[in-house]
Amino acid sequence: MMSSSSIDIPAGGAKAFVVKKGNVFRVTDVEGGQVADLVAFKHKDQSEKLDQSRTRINNWKYRISVGDPVYSNKNNSMMIIIEDKVGIHDLTFPGCSSYAYEKILKVGKRNGCIENLTEALNEEGNNLKTFEIPAPFSLFMDVEYDLRSNEPRINPAASKAGDFVGIRAEMDCLIAVSSCADDVTDCNHGMCRPLKIKILE
Repeated sequence: MMSSSSIDIPAGGAKAFVVKKGNVFRVTDVEGGQVADLVAFKHKDQSEKLDQSRTRINNWKYRISVGDPVYSNKNNSMMIIIEDKVGIHDLTFPGCSSYAYEKILKVGKRNGCIENLTEALNEEGNNLKTFEIPAPFSLFMDVEYDLRSNEPRINPAASKAGDFVGIRAEMDCLIAVSSCADDVTDCNHGMCRPLKIKILE
């Protein structure tokens, strides 16, 4: 019989967990309109981690969905999407950070997803620095690019209440997911909301 466990991620917070090879986890947007930044490392070998650029190029697309793998910096498939209720996710932006809030958005120094993900991972006994956190796979984040101005545009998150993505681990993975801490731009419709993780074993 399949067993499961759940993790609640508070609005603007982050949690880390381990998923064994072959197991599935779902990331659910509880209330709708919330981006989930996901980062991954090979469990017990943090030199191997999620890589945005290799995921884009190896799939030959900048948006991935059902059937598409997420690749590591060593060109190994770390996980594969098996369910997707939204189909709009970002593989181009870094996670928000203290630097972005202070220097780019000009709202003062405050923790962003990079700091929150680092803290969550280190609560699991790791010793990671913020610069070691890879650029995330940002679930539900809607980014478009204007080819005339060469500028990106961040649209409000595309997910509705209860929408989820189901992902199967292709290796033992250390995962961290943040409820994106951006309540400044339109990314999360101007506020942060909770997420739920369900791990199926």
